[in-house]
Amino acid sequence: MISCLLIPMQPEKKLTPENLFIRPCDKKEMNTINDKINSLIQKHKSKIPLMFPKKLSEGYASFLHGKLEREHARYKKLEEEGQHPEIMIIGCGDSRVAPETIFDAGPGEIFVIRNIANLIPPCESDVESSFHGTSAAVEFAVNALKVKHIVVLGHASCGGIAAYANKAAPLSQRDFIGKWMSQIAPVADKLGPPTGRPAKLDTPA
Repeated sequence: MISCLLIPMQPEKKLTPENLFIRPCDKKEMNTINDKINSLIQKHKSKIPLMFPKKLSEGYASFLHGKLEREHARYKKLEEEGQHPEIMIIGCGDSRVAPETIFDAGPGEIFVIRNIANLIPPCESDVESSFHGTSAAVEFAVNALKVKHIVVLGHASCGGIAAYANKAAPLSQRDFIGKWMSQIAPVADKLGPPTGRPAKLDTPA
């Protein structure tokens, strides 16, 4: 089940894709929005098979009345001027390596894309036959945001790397993970079979 939290730009208007997005607002407006959301939930309660996860709803409430209020000026500036980060980070989806937490970065300070094993797919000339999420993020960061640095954030005990090294069984018939991780084959072949010891990488003289 996928749940979506929709925040209306103008609460008095009908909820449509065109007027829904998250933006800074004052306390009175936040209360109005929350009341409308709660009213909609109660009205359609019997039709909702699974409510929005409690952890997220409580966390969102804490954000609204905590960090958003404390950093209202920062979010307002981002709304008006957009984001201008100098750094893009390509990280793994592993919850232990959240870039914003590790680098103590605030909203708008870094541009982050996360995937399995922090990989960057090869650049392909045929862009019509497949989807390129990470490539699209790099294109946006370089050509639109004009970032000065691209950092690939690796980490120890990566599940994706372990799955490839140990030839783990596919998790589904389509084996999306297996295909994705096959990108590291050239590097893995160069390093040789896993030994359980840290790899010795060539370093510039």
